[in-house]
Amino acid sequence: MSNSMRHIATVYGQNISYLEMGSGSRSILLMHGLGTQGSNWEPILKLLAEDGWHVIAPDHLGFGSSSKPNIKIKPSTLADVMEEFIKILQLKNPILIGQSMGGHIAGLMASRSPENYGGLVLSNAGYGIALPKNSNGHTPNGLKMLNPSNKEETKKLLSAVFYDKEKYVTSEAVNELLNWRLNAQDGHSITSIIESWANRDEPLDTILHLLVQLPVLIIQSTEDEIAPVHLGHKLHEGIAGSKLVLIQKCGHEPVIEATDTYYEILQNFLSKIIYFE
Repeated sequence: MSNSMRHIATVYGQNISYLEMGSGSRSILLMHGLGTQGSNWEPILKLLAEDGWHVIAPDHLGFGSSSKPNIKIKPSTLADVMEEFIKILQLKNPILIGQSMGGHIAGLMASRSPENYGGLVLSNAGYGIALPKNSNGHTPNGLKMLNPSNKEETKKLLSAVFYDKEKYVTSEAVNELLNWRLNAQDGHSITSIIESWANRDEPLDTILHLLVQLPVLIIQSTEDEIAPVHLGHKLHEGIAGSKLVLIQKCGHEPVIEATDTYYEILQNFLSKIIYFE
């Protein structure tokens, strides 16, 4: 099968860059987390396409190669854009799969119109839960850690993201991520999202009950220092009928750190969904 193709869709006058692979009427929308982009899903794009899925992995507005408007971006902003994006691409009843911030966005979308989606996967998506008032977040370094601006901060972020420090927190990895951060031009977007979380804007807590109409899978890494495991349990407890699967000895990016395990879990869930075209 050929490699993924990158395309541009115009949504509300903004360019939304996205990766696409596979074809057919069964579609999956993969939504990335804070400070990353659609290519973070590369480890499973081809696997999903080979299993017969039409897979779309956009760069959210304000991130990656998509437009970066000078406005305050909230999870609901990105949900609005993704809903219109789906209409433009004419995706019918896509499965929503969201990692971290992407899970918050996916949850908002699914709560608004569950009849428009075939299923929902929330992956390490605990920051969709309202943070305590006057809190810097659930991690020891707080929310500000998510927007590093030097090598020391970058190393701290990598250490929090990955369980296997020896493999993923190397000098080369720190330099590569810092280079990415310096060139990504998404600092304003990250700051906006962080402020939204800190202000408890549009949390999932009050709408989890609206997701019971969908098949819902919650994937949570046990060693996640960004969105700790108790938040995954809280999501599961708030969505009656949802399925919670834990990935042991894995950090915040299971698609990268535990690709085979993650895909096996995802494949098992997708195989049980009755897909309505």
